[in-house]
Amino acid sequence: ARAASDAEARLVYEPALLAMAKVSFMKRNQKVNFSESWEKAAVLYPESGGVVSGWEDAQPVKLTVEDLSDRAEPGSFFNGAPPSDWTKATKLKSVKKSYSDYLYYNSRLTITVHEKLGLFQKPDESERQFKIRLQQAAREMRDAEVDKLEVKAETAIERIQDRIRKEEREMVEDKADLDARRMEEMTGIGESVLGYFTGRRRSTTMFSRAMTKRRMTTKARLDIEESEEQIADYQEDIADLEAELAEQTEILTTEYADLLDDLSSDEIKPRRVDVDVQLVALAWKPSWLIRFDDGLRQRSVSVDA
Repeated sequence: ARAASDAEARLVYEPALLAMAKVSFMKRNQKVNFSESWEKAAVLYPESGGVVSGWEDAQPVKLTVEDLSDRAEPGSFFNGAPPSDWTKATKLKSVKKSYSDYLYYNSRLTITVHEKLGLFQKPDESERQFKIRLQQAAREMRDAEVDKLEVKAETAIERIQDRIRKEEREMVEDKADLDARRMEEMTGIGESVLGYFTGRRRSTTMFSRAMTKRRMTTKARLDIEESEEQIADYQEDIADLEAELAEQTEILTTEYADLLDDLSSDEIKPRRVDVDVQLVALAWKPSWLIRFDDGLRQRSVSVDA
């Protein structure tokens, strides 16, 4: 008897029905723009028990059109005969529709989605990589909203600062006016005293003029105090705006930190137009037929080529 090392191998082609298709999955909304395509290929054998209803028993294969060949390898041979209707156009058309129906009803793609951030986990992306992208997106979205708050606050603060500068200019004028009034008041008091003793003016007239100057001095002082109070109020308004900005920034930071766990699973099914059966044809599938003697008897096994 021959040893197993004396095994013989030959390339054998067996009839099969080959179907090749492209299935696309899409999700479009305001936040998520997802698109992915699957290349699907499957073969049916004569013994699978019916072409139209047998796709659940079909063997999936990883093939592209570029992998196909129209000639057999030298030294190979063909084994078996295909069913006669596998070469008929009407039958192949029916098979094409049945494969399209099968893919339409049985193809599903489940993706992990973050709706608010508009992100989904890519098929080749690890959970850690996806979380890093989520954190980056959340940070950027949070920063964008904080920027809006800052611009709004800065605009309001600038308006208040303009009012403060206006009040400060008025206060400078009021202080100059107060100094002038005080000088006039002091001069008027001196003239009144001198006139009283020299008898050049009547006491009632002098008193009236002195009171008028006193009122004007008082008014100038009150104008300054009013400006000082108004400036203090404006500065308090600015402090309130800055505190509100800090509070809202903290709220946003917390909201976006909590947002990272707001994930959902979304099962996508293709539309009819997203199932494109590109090829249905009789094919000859290669495999290696290996014959050997195990020491007891001759054996043979078939291995996909």
